[in-house]
Amino acid sequence: MDKLISQGEACGEARGKMRGLLGLVKKKYDKNMKPDEIADVLEENVELIRKIYDVIKEQGEGYTEDAALEKILK
Repeated sequence: MDKLISQGEACGEARGKMRGLLGLVKKKYDKNMKPDEIADVLEENVELIRKIYDVIKEQGEGYTEDAALEKILK
């Protein structure tokens, strides 16, 4: 039981960190920054930033953080 709780907490923590990163990338996207620039500024992996960037771009004006997060975590 404790192991399940620990796994759930770890999953929630990872999800929260990704939500925070998604928010930062969206702000940079809104400022017309490119994925490579965003990765450099945030000191994050460029492939991860590209994945997030592409999801934001794909959603366009219908962007919602929850939908983007679900797509990224798949």
